[in-house]
Amino acid sequence: MTVGLNEERLEALVRRLITSRALLELCLSDVTPEVGTRGTEWSVGDLLVHLSESYYQDMARQFLNEESPQLGGYDPETEWERGMQQALSRVDDALSIARVLTPEEMNRTGQMSGDPLTVLDALELCAAHVEEHVAQLKDEIRPREGLPSV
Repeated sequence: MTVGLNEERLEALVRRLITSRALLELCLSDVTPEVGTRGTEWSVGDLLVHLSESYYQDMARQFLNEESPQLGGYDPETEWERGMQQALSRVDDALSIARVLTPEEMNRTGQMSGDPLTVLDALELCAAHVEEHVAQLKDEIRPREGLPSV
């Protein structure tokens, strides 16, 4: 009896995922990057980042790949720390590349939207991206949340 119920649950799950994916695609179909990144609280872009965090998929994969894994519960402090460390790690990654670049490596090129882009250009874009969001955090989000100026 359980096998039949689980098969029904699985079929229902697949239908839900198909329906949700189609609706998500429809909801995103007319959103431009400009609109998607507008705002400071739960923009479309924020939602996409949130959805791309594959916590539940990772959990399912862990169950498939390990014998009776022990999962910790959701701990907001741990997740917050993980998010902060990931963000800082991305900046550290760019910094570690920049610190060891040779003159030849700085000028290696690729294409971005049909235009040439050097390694140094890419790292400068990274720095500008971080600076933009640090300013957003410092000048918009912290004051809105009543946090002290930094």
